[in-house]
Amino acid sequence: MKINIGKIRFSVGFPFFASAAFFFAAGMHRNYICCMIFSSLHEIGHLIPLMIMGCDINDISLGAMGIRIGKSNCSLSYKNECVAALCGPAVNAIFIIVFFFLKNSSDMFILPFNINVGLFIINMLPVRMLDGGRFLNYLLLSFYDEDKVNAISNFVEMLVSIELIIVLICTLCLDIINTSFIFFVIFFICVVVVNILAKK
Repeated sequence: MKINIGKIRFSVGFPFFASAAFFFAAGMHRNYICCMIFSSLHEIGHLIPLMIMGCDINDISLGAMGIRIGKSNCSLSYKNECVAALCGPAVNAIFIIVFFFLKNSSDMFILPFNINVGLFIINMLPVRMLDGGRFLNYLLLSFYDEDKVNAISNFVEMLVSIELIIVLICTLCLDIINTSFIFFVIFFICVVVVNILAKK
């Protein structure tokens, strides 16, 4: 479903409905709704600085894991790209601090606290399809040529993949899996799959 408002195209794709149906059927609807809300606020955290920096926003789509922003007529310096990459996680960091102090007063704040912690950790992983990886990529490009940066990024992503596998195995062996952990494992897998399909 696509709607054009001025120069911006708003769209809601099949991945959104598919992911929503999956998480609702799995009984994780509260996690999913909360995650979508804070994922969207995360993306708005990217949107505002991009607009301030003079980028034209031509596409806003609601996908499997939140809002995606398409920009055009946008040539940013490596420094500004780093700033834009960090602004999304910064929004989650602010909510982490807020809900950290509120969660002791009421259990209703525990879920948004956990969701924002999960979103912050996932997005700050040094993987190029995530904010942490984009930040690292543009930071390295400030000092090295593209071939060397690609080599470094590939090596870092391999280390991150190994560490994630180790964390998952340790969690399974120690039997400390909870609903939030399962949700974010599935969430991360969905992010990877969606990004792979988007590149085809």
